Order: sequence, then structure tokens, then C-alpha cells
Amino acid sequence: KITVQVKTALAAQDTSWCEGFEGLPLHTCDMNTDLPVPPTLNSAQERIWRRMFQRGQEAINADRAMGPDDALLDIAYEKSNLADPDTAVVVDHVAVFLKWFQAKFDAAFNFDFAESEDEEDEEKGKEEQK
Repeated sequence: KITVQVKTALAAQDTSWCEGFEGLPLHTCDMNTDLPVPPTLNSAQERIWRRMFQRGQEAINADRAMGPDDALLDIAYEKSNLADPDTAVVVDHVAVFLKWFQAKFDAAFNFDFAESEDEEDEEKGKEEQK
């Protein structure tokens, strides 16, 4: 069973630890020293967290077309024992990471194409007046 946190909107305290992923190359980072760990995880959950990301890293490196979000979705939801309470807590935190990752991805590729088309139309109009 996936717990409620997976389905809730992100709160500021949920994403503060996610900022450690900014600019971190997940396909090459050291899982023991570079990987941000949510502060609310206990030691058993932290081991599961690191192992999930390690398995995600292995998936990314095996299939260069796979992104970190796809790899972690597969690892967390398809290849994890969600009946284990510690794993379920970790999967909730993976869901928070995935929501954060998606928000950053969307922000990076949030282009207003309508505005650029308006600028092109204005430039064409100026050229036609010449």
C-alpha cells in the first residue's frame, strides 16, 4: 500500500532536502557521499533509499535513453516490496523527489511560444513596411 504522502501536494518542508539534487549528476554521483538523504529517514530506510538510487543509477547507465525520473519510477513502484513499511516510507520520499524533479523539469522547459510568435509577426510587419 502506498501511503498518503504520495498523493499530496508538496509542502516546503518536504522539498528542502530535494534542493541537494540540483545539478547532481545522478548517473555518476557517489551514492555514499553525494546523495541527498531526507532527514526524516531512519537508518534502515536510509539504506533502502541509497539502494533505490543505486539501482536507478544502474538502470540509467544501462539504458542511456532512460532518465532518472523513469528509472526511479520503475525501481520504486515496479521492483520494490511495498508491503514492507520501511520501503513504503522510502517510496513516499521518492515520490516527493519525483514531484520536485518534475517541477524543476517543467520550469526549465516552460517556454511561451505564443509570445515568440508575436515577436516574429512584429518583425515581419516592420520588414514589410520598409
